[in-house]
Amino acid sequence: MPMLVTSIMAKSNHSFGRNLRRKQPSDTSHQRTLRYKPSLYVPYGCHPYPAVQADGSVSAGLKGSGPDGGECGGSALGSQVYYRSDWYRNKWAIMYAWYLPKAGPHSINSATSGKQQ
Repeated sequence: MPMLVTSIMAKSNHSFGRNLRRKQPSDTSHQRTLRYKPSLYVPYGCHPYPAVQADGSVSAGLKGSGPDGGECGGSALGSQVYYRSDWYRNKWAIMYAWYLPKAGPHSINSATSGKQQ
């Protein structure tokens, strides 16, 4: 049976996000996660912005209307990389994520295949 989960959170404009101060690595796994943090190349479309603010509010994102790129070339305040890591089948796995306020099929295809549609 499908379940709908909602939460009441304060939302802020996507362009006003500020980076949260990074905590010092407290253990080896945290140090390795930061060491292997990949770079993100965005040839077209929205660039990453911080999704969570220091006060706990989250970005409201951008409306689906308007240009595919959303006219969001990146925050002058920087962005955030979110990650989780854990052991899986005797291997250390790290998952990284970035928040892009607007993404559509065109921008995703262009970024992954290098082809313009």
